Amino acid sequence: NVTGVQTCALPISAHWALGRALWLRGEDAGRLRALDEAVSLSPNYATAHYSLAFLHSQKGDPEKAVAASDTARALSPYDPMLFAFTTAKVFGMLRLGRFVEAAELATAVIHQPNAHCHCRAVCALAFAAAGRNGEAKTALAGIRRERPGYGLDDLLSAFRLGDDLDGVFRGAARRASSAFLETWAACLPAPTLPLWQIGRAHV
Repeated sequence: NVTGVQTCALPISAHWALGRALWLRGEDAGRLRALDEAVSLSPNYATAHYSLAFLHSQKGDPEKAVAASDTARALSPYDPMLFAFTTAKVFGMLRLGRFVEAAELATAVIHQPNAHCHCRAVCALAFAAAGRNGEAKTALAGIRRERPGYGLDDLLSAFRLGDDLDGVFRGAARRASSAFLETWAACLPAPTLPLWQIGRAHV
Protein backbone atom coordinates (compact mmCIF):
# COMPACT_ATOMS: atom_id res chain seq x y z
CA ASN A 1 0.00 0.00 0.00
CA VAL A 2 1.85 3.11 -1.25
CA THR A 3 -0.24 5.53 0.82
CA GLY A 4 0.47 3.56 3.98
CA VAL A 5 4.20 3.69 3.35
CA GLN A 6 4.02 7.42 2.80
CA THR A 7 2.21 8.15 6.05
CA CYS A 8 3.99 5.78 8.45
CA ALA A 9 7.44 5.95 9.99
CA LEU A 10 9.30 3.06 8.37
CA PRO A 11 12.85 1.79 8.00
CA ILE A 12 15.11 3.56 5.54
CA SER A 13 14.94 0.65 3.11
CA ALA A 14 11.18 1.12 2.88
CA HIS A 15 11.65 4.67 1.62
CA TRP A 16 14.09 3.34 -0.97
CA ALA A 17 11.61 0.64 -2.03
CA LEU A 18 8.84 3.24 -2.24
CA GLY A 19 10.99 5.35 -4.53
CA ARG A 20 11.47 2.38 -6.85
CA ALA A 21 7.76 1.53 -6.77
CA LEU A 22 6.77 5.09 -7.62
CA TRP A 23 9.28 5.10 -10.48
CA LEU A 24 7.59 2.00 -11.90
CA ARG A 25 4.26 3.80 -11.64
CA GLY A 26 5.64 6.88 -13.40
CA GLU A 27 5.17 9.18 -10.39
CA ASP A 28 8.28 11.30 -10.78
CA ALA A 29 7.75 13.78 -7.95
CA GLY A 30 6.88 11.11 -5.41
CA ARG A 31 9.80 8.87 -6.28
CA LEU A 32 12.32 11.66 -5.71
CA ARG A 33 10.71 12.64 -2.40
CA ALA A 34 10.93 9.05 -1.17
CA LEU A 35 14.59 8.69 -2.13
CA ASP A 36 15.49 12.12 -0.74
CA GLU A 37 13.91 10.98 2.52
CA ALA A 38 15.99 7.79 2.47
CA VAL A 39 19.29 9.65 2.09
CA SER A 40 18.21 12.27 4.61
CA LEU A 41 17.58 9.58 7.21
CA SER A 42 20.77 7.71 6.35
CA PRO A 43 23.38 9.78 4.46
CA ASN A 44 25.64 6.69 4.28
CA TYR A 45 23.08 4.60 2.38
CA ALA A 46 24.98 4.13 -0.89
CA THR A 47 22.16 2.31 -2.68
CA ALA A 48 19.76 5.19 -2.10
CA HIS A 49 22.29 7.67 -3.48
CA TYR A 50 22.70 5.42 -6.52
CA SER A 51 18.94 5.25 -7.00
CA LEU A 52 18.81 9.06 -7.01
CA ALA A 53 21.60 9.07 -9.59
CA PHE A 54 19.73 6.50 -11.69
CA LEU A 55 16.52 8.56 -11.72
CA HIS A 56 18.12 11.97 -12.23
CA SER A 57 20.43 10.67 -14.96
CA GLN A 58 17.54 9.87 -17.28
CA LYS A 59 14.91 12.58 -16.82
CA GLY A 60 15.87 14.67 -13.81
CA ASP A 61 18.77 16.99 -13.01
CA PRO A 62 22.00 15.64 -14.59
CA GLU A 63 24.17 17.60 -12.15
CA LYS A 64 22.41 15.88 -9.26
CA ALA A 65 22.87 12.55 -11.03
CA VAL A 66 26.63 13.08 -11.23
CA ALA A 67 26.84 14.18 -7.59
CA ALA A 68 24.72 11.27 -6.32
CA SER A 69 26.77 8.77 -8.32
CA ASP A 70 29.99 10.17 -6.89
CA THR A 71 28.58 9.90 -3.36
CA ALA A 72 27.45 6.30 -3.87
CA ARG A 73 30.85 5.30 -5.26
CA ALA A 74 32.69 7.02 -2.43
CA LEU A 75 30.53 5.32 0.19
CA SER A 76 30.84 1.85 -1.35
CA PRO A 77 33.91 1.71 -3.65
CA TYR A 78 33.87 -2.10 -3.86
CA ASP A 79 30.13 -2.46 -4.30
CA PRO A 80 28.98 -5.29 -6.62
CA MET A 81 26.80 -2.67 -8.32
CA LEU A 82 29.72 -0.31 -8.99
CA PHE A 83 29.22 -0.70 -12.74
CA ALA A 84 25.67 0.60 -12.32
CA PHE A 85 26.73 3.47 -10.04
CA THR A 86 29.18 4.56 -12.74
CA THR A 87 26.80 4.09 -15.66
CA ALA A 88 24.36 6.52 -14.05
CA LYS A 89 27.15 9.09 -14.04
CA VAL A 90 27.89 8.33 -17.71
CA PHE A 91 24.29 9.21 -18.54
CA GLY A 92 24.53 12.42 -16.53
CA MET A 93 27.77 13.39 -18.29
CA LEU A 94 26.23 12.75 -21.70
CA ARG A 95 23.29 15.01 -20.86
CA LEU A 96 25.71 17.72 -19.74
CA GLY A 97 27.65 17.46 -23.00
CA ARG A 98 30.78 16.23 -21.22
CA PHE A 99 31.44 13.51 -23.78
CA VAL A 100 35.16 12.99 -23.20
CA GLU A 101 34.61 12.43 -19.48
CA ALA A 102 31.65 10.16 -20.19
CA ALA A 103 33.80 8.02 -22.47
CA GLU A 104 36.55 7.74 -19.85
CA LEU A 105 34.02 6.53 -17.30
CA ALA A 106 32.61 4.11 -19.86
CA THR A 107 36.05 2.54 -20.21
CA ALA A 108 35.93 1.60 -16.52
CA VAL A 109 32.39 0.24 -16.78
CA ILE A 110 32.81 -1.91 -19.86
CA HIS A 111 35.68 -3.93 -18.37
CA GLN A 112 33.71 -4.90 -15.26
CA PRO A 113 32.70 -8.56 -15.63
CA ASN A 114 29.18 -8.10 -14.27
CA ALA A 115 28.27 -5.11 -16.49
CA HIS A 116 25.16 -6.21 -18.38
CA CYS A 117 24.27 -5.53 -22.00
CA HIS A 118 22.30 -2.35 -21.31
CA CYS A 119 25.22 -0.76 -19.50
CA ARG A 120 27.58 -1.75 -22.28
CA ALA A 121 25.19 -0.24 -24.85
CA VAL A 122 25.33 3.04 -22.93
CA CYS A 123 29.13 2.75 -23.02
CA ALA A 124 29.03 2.28 -26.80
CA LEU A 125 27.01 5.48 -27.05
CA ALA A 126 29.46 7.34 -24.85
CA PHE A 127 32.40 6.19 -26.98
CA ALA A 128 30.63 7.27 -30.15
CA ALA A 129 29.68 10.66 -28.70
CA ALA A 130 33.37 11.26 -27.88
CA GLY A 131 34.45 10.22 -31.37
CA ARG A 132 35.97 6.94 -30.20
CA ASN A 133 34.34 5.00 -33.04
CA GLY A 134 36.52 1.90 -32.84
CA GLU A 135 35.66 1.35 -29.18
CA ALA A 136 31.97 1.96 -29.89
CA LYS A 137 31.95 -0.73 -32.56
CA THR A 138 33.94 -3.14 -30.39
CA ALA A 139 31.48 -2.66 -27.52
CA LEU A 140 28.52 -3.28 -29.79
CA ALA A 141 30.16 -6.37 -31.31
CA GLY A 142 30.70 -7.77 -27.81
CA ILE A 143 27.04 -7.29 -26.94
CA ARG A 144 25.92 -9.04 -30.10
CA ARG A 145 28.26 -11.99 -29.54
CA GLU A 146 26.56 -12.49 -26.20
CA ARG A 147 23.04 -11.64 -27.34
CA PRO A 148 22.75 -11.81 -31.14
CA GLY A 149 19.22 -10.46 -31.15
CA TYR A 150 19.96 -7.45 -28.95
CA GLY A 151 18.43 -4.29 -30.36
CA LEU A 152 16.72 -1.00 -29.70
CA ASP A 153 13.67 -2.42 -27.92
CA ASP A 154 15.88 -4.24 -25.42
CA LEU A 155 17.67 -1.04 -24.53
CA LEU A 156 14.65 1.24 -24.30
CA SER A 157 12.72 -1.24 -22.16
CA ALA A 158 15.37 -0.77 -19.46
CA PHE A 159 15.30 3.05 -19.28
CA ARG A 160 12.93 6.01 -19.34
CA LEU A 161 14.91 8.56 -21.28
CA GLY A 162 14.21 12.28 -21.47
CA ASP A 163 13.87 14.21 -24.71
CA ASP A 164 17.12 16.10 -24.16
CA LEU A 165 19.12 12.97 -25.03
CA ASP A 166 17.83 13.09 -28.60
CA GLY A 167 20.57 15.47 -29.76
CA VAL A 168 23.25 13.47 -27.96
CA PHE A 169 22.18 10.24 -29.63
CA ARG A 170 21.96 11.84 -33.08
CA GLY A 171 25.44 13.28 -32.64
CA ALA A 172 26.76 9.89 -31.61
CA ALA A 173 25.19 8.29 -34.68
CA ARG A 174 26.93 10.80 -36.94
CA ARG A 175 30.29 9.96 -35.36
CA ALA A 176 29.98 6.17 -35.74
CA SER A 177 28.77 4.14 -38.67
CA SER A 178 26.98 1.69 -36.40
CA ALA A 179 23.52 0.80 -37.66
CA PHE A 180 22.46 0.17 -34.05
CA LEU A 181 23.37 3.67 -32.91
CA GLU A 182 21.80 5.25 -36.00
CA THR A 183 18.53 3.44 -35.39
CA TRP A 184 18.67 4.33 -31.70
CA ALA A 185 19.06 8.02 -32.47
CA ALA A 186 16.33 8.03 -35.09
CA CYS A 187 13.80 6.63 -32.63
CA LEU A 188 14.27 9.19 -29.87
CA PRO A 189 12.67 10.83 -27.99
CA ALA A 190 11.58 7.54 -26.52
CA PRO A 191 7.83 6.88 -26.20
CA THR A 192 6.19 6.28 -22.85
CA LEU A 193 6.57 2.58 -22.13
CA PRO A 194 3.89 0.32 -20.63
CA LEU A 195 4.55 -0.61 -17.02
CA TRP A 196 5.26 -4.26 -17.83
CA GLN A 197 8.28 -3.15 -19.87
CA ILE A 198 9.65 -0.59 -17.42
CA GLY A 199 12.17 -1.87 -14.91
CA ARG A 200 12.95 -5.23 -16.53
CA ALA A 201 16.53 -4.23 -15.87
CA HIS A 202 18.14 -1.17 -14.45
CA VAL A 203 21.52 0.29 -14.58
